[in-house]
Amino acid sequence: MEPFPTSVLQVLIEVFATTTKICTRGRSTRAHALGFVTDLHVRLLLRASFLP
Repeated sequence: MEPFPTSVLQVLIEVFATTTKICTRGRSTRAHALGFVTDLHVRLLLRASFLP
């Protein structure tokens, strides 16, 4: 299995940091953050599927 490219790792780190910050504000934003992470995950998978 090949390691992730640096750009993918950077995106995952930024998403984790942003989600953690959002989740510490309250429960209502936690659901929004989880939806954001799911959407981003789908986008990353779609982008990866088009890479050579």
